[in-house]
Amino acid sequence: MNKKQSIKDSLSKSFFPLVFFLIFACSLGSLYVTNIGPKTLGDYDMHLFNTYALATGQVKGSFEADSDSHNMKKMVIHGSKSYLSREGANWAYENSVINPFQKDENLDLQVKSFNGPNTSTKELVRTQYPMINWMFPAVGLKVGMLLKLGTFQAWTLARIANLMSYVFIMALSITLLPKGKWLFSAIGSFPLSVFLASSVSADATNISVTALFVAFILNLKKSSTLNNKISHTEIAFLMLFTVIFFNLKVAYVPVLLLVFLLPNKFFSIRKKLLAGSGSVLIGLVSYFLWSKTFSTVLTSFYGLQDNVSFVKHHLISAFFACWNFALNTPLYFLSAIGTDSAGAKLSALTAMFGIFILVLSIIFNYNSFSGNDNIKLTSRISKYFPIILAVTVYFAVLLLTLFVLLVTWTKVYPGGIDKTYDVSDIKGLQMRYFLPLMFLSVLFYYVDDSCEVSKSERKNG
Repeated sequence: MNKKQSIKDSLSKSFFPLVFFLIFACSLGSLYVTNIGPKTLGDYDMHLFNTYALATGQVKGSFEADSDSHNMKKMVIHGSKSYLSREGANWAYENSVINPFQKDENLDLQVKSFNGPNTSTKELVRTQYPMINWMFPAVGLKVGMLLKLGTFQAWTLARIANLMSYVFIMALSITLLPKGKWLFSAIGSFPLSVFLASSVSADATNISVTALFVAFILNLKKSSTLNNKISHTEIAFLMLFTVIFFNLKVAYVPVLLLVFLLPNKFFSIRKKLLAGSGSVLIGLVSYFLWSKTFSTVLTSFYGLQDNVSFVKHHLISAFFACWNFALNTPLYFLSAIGTDSAGAKLSALTAMFGIFILVLSIIFNYNSFSGNDNIKLTSRISKYFPIILAVTVYFAVLLLTLFVLLVTWTKVYPGGIDKTYDVSDIKGLQMRYFLPLMFLSVLFYYVDDSCEVSKSERKNG
């Protein structure tokens, strides 16, 4: 099969899930852009101010301690008060996600604040992640400024740019993916995913890039059955993904382990190690250089160094606390389904959606799991390696996230002026962190059907 025919077949198989995604995501995203204000968003100040800083070229400012945020070090940016006003901001965005047809009660106030005076003002911005996370909305905002649009219209263009980039990357992911296209379409169309994409949130980029990487790996896995060796261009793309992951939310770096899904005859261990170590080194250097110069450590209490010291002295307890929390995470979110809080309801609904996607993936691929009770352990491991790797990546990302939240967001050291929590009572975990991990469910479609088991390996012939 030539390359042109392969692309044609891929587009043909992608047609219906792709059309569903495009219609649903664009329609729902348009509702969110129309009815919800730009400042109705969790951590709105971080997302808006980083977008503004990148759009205006303020990528290397001075730093000040923010007395209103536990003396957290933040970067100073300057700009028009109409762009940086906090008036009308609403951290509680969850009810807007659940009710996209309902007009945001803060929208009029936000529009009024954007039409305020153009006097210069100073703001402090959390540089918690590298600014590449806000590249797409920053481009939209910059275009709006160059076109001399009103402030509200410029922010709206930033949101549209974020949404369109998300739609494009997700559409590319669905097209590249050999199997499980409807699963990607469903996750990409999930209301919380689309809401984040229709804002200036950095989460949209992390969701779509993770989907694209998973699809690219699985596309290469399919190619391995047709081609003898991976091409230099494909290796270059893998290295580029590695560097990108280190400069997005670093907690998702374990997703890169999926490269081991590629057979050694297609991409040898030696080449994996050479390409991987080189790109990981570049990624680490870039991340640590950024971190040393620009990074803000997000804290919810005074005495970060005391907290770090306490966790160091109780490292084993901290690890088991994170592990226990990770195992109980689904129950943690599902237990809030009956509460009146919109945030708790959205978290529970998102958890239910993730479990539903996982169950469907297992049901649709049940035949791949049946009839293998009597094969040897080595063959069983080889056959189910995609699932083993998915579980490994899931817990690696979750444990890394929980450990960071334990150290920086959960005060566990005794004393101080803030409330002390038990080491097992980790604070700050949000269900939106799991959206990129939902794409791992597609690996149930890739149980290794090519893993041939000889008759001698079966106990009962």
